[in-house]
Amino acid sequence: MSEFKILNLKPLDEQELYNGVYLLILNARTIPPHLSLTVSGKVYGISTKGPTFDKDVSLYLNYIKKHSIESVFVRLKLPVIYTDEQMLSSVRKVVKAYPRVDVGAATCLSPIKEFMNSAYQTEIHDVHLIFDLLPKLQDQGVIEGYYQMNLSGAICNDELLMQRYSVFEVNEAIHQSLQKQFI
Repeated sequence: MSEFKILNLKPLDEQELYNGVYLLILNARTIPPHLSLTVSGKVYGISTKGPTFDKDVSLYLNYIKKHSIESVFVRLKLPVIYTDEQMLSSVRKVVKAYPRVDVGAATCLSPIKEFMNSAYQTEIHDVHLIFDLLPKLQDQGVIEGYYQMNLSGAICNDELLMQRYSVFEVNEAIHQSLQKQFI
């Protein structure tokens, strides 16, 4: 598989996560990484254990620091069509639509795609992986910047190379995670 390049990656100012919208790429160099959204300091997403709503970003930051989780934070422009409360309501609604990540049904990207479609009118019919979504957001001028934690040793000239992966690999990871839960 080829590599996907993230350019102009800067160290994260943690306080910035309490304002605005961020796409979180946790375990950024793992195949596949885990994806979540942060809106106004609250984290939203789905995993094999179910949905996450209104979780304070400080809990994630503490976990990322404690376990040295390689993480990328993609800062997005605030959607012009939403007030803060409308934005929070929208992200809650799309996350609630997914009971959990499951093979062939939903990935952690699923509610994120829907939010990008409703908030930024991003065309998502051909978005299957984060590598499909990021270029679309870049082309729309939605991405304001890329920030990182625990990746200093992996970046060169403010660039990170992420190993590309397939939908099959995502489904395999979901399957393995579900098996671990029920053993």
